[in-house]
Amino acid sequence: MVGINVKQPENECHDPNCPFHGELSVRG
Repeated sequence: MVGINVKQPENECHDPNCPFHGELSVRG
């Protein structure tokens, strides 16, 4: 499921606290 402009880790994570999957605006 790709829909964000960030490098997704190889591990699937659905943690809201995860900067890669949470609702946080991250600048890689």
